[in-house]
Amino acid sequence: MNTPSRRPLTSKPVTLQDIAESCGVSKMTVSLALRHDARISAATTARVQAAAEELGYDAAHQEAARRLALRKHGQEVINRLVAIIFPPNFIRARYFSDIFRGLLEVLTPEGFGLLTTGLDKLADIQSLPIVYNRGEVDGLVVYAAMTDQPLLTEMQMTRGLRQRPFVVLFGSFPHSMSVLTDDRLGAYQAAGHLLDLGHRQLLQFVFRDKEPRMDQRLDGIRTAMRERGIAPEMQLHQHELITGWMNPETLENYIDGDATTPPEQGKTLIEYLRAHPEITAVMGINDADAIHICHVLRQAGYRVPDDISVVGFDDTDPLPGAQGRNELTTVHLPLVEVGQTAARLLIAQVTGQPADSTQVTLPTSLIVRGSTGPAKR
Repeated sequence: MNTPSRRPLTSKPVTLQDIAESCGVSKMTVSLALRHDARISAATTARVQAAAEELGYDAAHQEAARRLALRKHGQEVINRLVAIIFPPNFIRARYFSDIFRGLLEVLTPEGFGLLTTGLDKLADIQSLPIVYNRGEVDGLVVYAAMTDQPLLTEMQMTRGLRQRPFVVLFGSFPHSMSVLTDDRLGAYQAAGHLLDLGHRQLLQFVFRDKEPRMDQRLDGIRTAMRERGIAPEMQLHQHELITGWMNPETLENYIDGDATTPPEQGKTLIEYLRAHPEITAVMGINDADAIHICHVLRQAGYRVPDDISVVGFDDTDPLPGAQGRNELTTVHLPLVEVGQTAARLLIAQVTGQPADSTQVTLPTSLIVRGSTGPAKR
């Protein structure tokens, strides 16, 4: 049996018109048949499909030609591809993998692909893959902490990204949409929990540089204190974040509770607590930070929560107790929902649908576990 001969790879690409002439039908019929449209009979569809196969029809080439024609007439082309810009090792941290999962849960059923780009915080526009400049990305999801305003501005002006929608996570930027978590509410909930347990002197870890989310948390703590007649000016302490403590990967140093943190890392914290014995509760910037705090406190002879209570912030990394259960009291951030919301906002913009809002703030919730207890008398 002879097999159908294909055209040489160097020959002119096969068009819908070529197939139509081969089958004796219209070009429109061929187009519908190749998409298995119900308006075309099964027999005609089979005949068109067979002719396309025999002639060597390349659907990808036809689609590329269609997109080129649309662009020549000034019409937007949807590639059904969006991109995320996250830290280079984002998939190793549950914080980011939860967001990633939320993005995929919405994008995949809608037929959108996801281009992942790990970008260093100090990177410039030249670090982006060339696909961004070719106009193949329909929109971007950007983690705010990994970029700065000059970089985002340059990205919005870059050929291929110009007029593309941006969704910024945990931050805001002109001409972009935002998905935020209510960090003020979360800190208010955590502080209220500690104060209701009898704690009156709180210590909050803070970033070295001024950071909007940190300001919101401090505002939430101060509000909770004032509502209970406590002066935050006198009873809220701040301690600068210790390098590396926000990174959950450094927690791998703790194996079965035997490993220790280098003494110099926790020295300033222990010195401060001994100089201020009135402090009975410490609040970390994230769970990893809080877990480091717990280990350092225990190494210094403090009992958690008998001597000092500790609260995390994000509900991603566990502090295993004697029974293997997570003992860390923390503020839960709805990270999967953050990704889902960002994907919906982006799809709405890409497909021309009206978005309900250009900024969405998702609520937090307090998860009480074993690292907090009544204040020591």
